[in-house]
Amino acid sequence: MINQTDKIDFSQSVNNIVNRMSSSMGIISGASFLALSIFIAADVTSRHLGGPFSGATDEIASCILAWGGTWALASALAQGRHIRIDVFLHWFPERIREIFFLGCLCLFTSYSGLLAWEMWKLAITSWEINALPPGSILGLPLAYTQGLASIGLTVLVLQAFSIMLLSFIRRASSNKNGPKSEIHTSEEELI
Repeated sequence: MINQTDKIDFSQSVNNIVNRMSSSMGIISGASFLALSIFIAADVTSRHLGGPFSGATDEIASCILAWGGTWALASALAQGRHIRIDVFLHWFPERIREIFFLGCLCLFTSYSGLLAWEMWKLAITSWEINALPPGSILGLPLAYTQGLASIGLTVLVLQAFSIMLLSFIRRASSNKNGPKSEIHTSEEELI
C-alpha cells in the first residue's frame, strides 16, 4: 500500500516536471515577444524611411501574440503571477480559505480544460478545411497558430491539475496526521 508521504513525493515530482515545462514555454513566449517587438520596430522604421518592409507585419504579429500569450499562461500560474481577488478572504478562518482555494483550483482546472478542448477542435477544423487568415500574405494556415495555442492551453490544464492534485493530497495527509493543516493557500508556498 502506498503511504501519504509517497503520494506527496510523487505528486511533487509531477508538479516539478510540469513547472519546468511551463517555465521553458514562458521563456520561449517572452523571447518571441521580444523578437516580435524588434521585428516590428525595424519594419516600421524601414517603411517610414522608404526602405524595404515585409508587408506582413500584422499577420506575423497576430500569430505570435496568439500562441505566445497562451504559452505564458501556465508559467504565470506556476509562479503565482496570476490575478487573485481576495478582498474578503482574510476575514474567513483558515479552514474556509482552504475550501475556497481548492474549489477555485477545481473550477479553474475545469474551465482551462474546456478552453483547451475547444481550441483543439478549432485547430483540427481549420486543418481539415485548410483555413487561412483573411487577407493572408504569407499563406500560413490558421491551424498552425491554433495548434500552438492549443498546446499552451493544454499545458495550462496540466499545470492547474498538478497543483490541484498536490493540494488535495496534502490536505488529505494533514487530515490523517492531525488537526494542523499543511495545505497552503498561496501558490508561492505550495510550489
